[in-house]
Amino acid sequence: MYLNNENKMIDGYIIEDALDDAPYTIKIASSKSGLVVKETPSLKGKTVATLQNKMVVKDYGSVGDGWSFVQYGNVIGYAATNFMSNSQPTTKYVLASSLIVRNIASPSGVQVGELAKNEQVAVHSTIAGWSFVTTADYEGYVVDTYLSSKNPAAASKPSGSSNASNSNSSKTYKNCTELRKDHPNGVGADHPAYAPKHDRDKDGWACER
Repeated sequence: MYLNNENKMIDGYIIEDALDDAPYTIKIASSKSGLVVKETPSLKGKTVATLQNKMVVKDYGSVGDGWSFVQYGNVIGYAATNFMSNSQPTTKYVLASSLIVRNIASPSGVQVGELAKNEQVAVHSTIAGWSFVTTADYEGYVVDTYLSSKNPAAASKPSGSSNASNSNSSKTYKNCTELRKDHPNGVGADHPAYAPKHDRDKDGWACER
């Protein structure tokens, strides 16, 4: 299988490493029963794997008859084109200092890079606590709890002197009512005043209004 001059797949074989430079589109598995990947583009073909709903795959193009050539981690094969949907990414920000990016949604996945704290990412899908993200340098799965929809750099500081701000930074608060007296906009997960009990929606930001 390879691309012809019209950028379409035609019969043949390709070395797996060659996929590193091949163009592809990020697609989302949209079948609730799972996206079945076959060894050949046929229902009679041997099943290579069944990927969970919302799993991200690389779609290298249609091979005809309703099949596309796809890849997920080390899984390579053919999947039904109409069982995949286009990605609609959302923007999030990294909370951890060095967030590891893996090639599959698992701690056993191969590390493909690291993201810096406060780095902006595009989230294409989230499944079982893992989010597939893309940046200018990397793409892959990260632990979703280390991402926030709020931009840490955009958080406004309460008015007053820097000394007052510093004196409040290390305080602990019983509830959000008390916390908002010092931090009207809430605090991020990297702030000393942050506590998981104040972050009910688990988005990495506590006591937001």
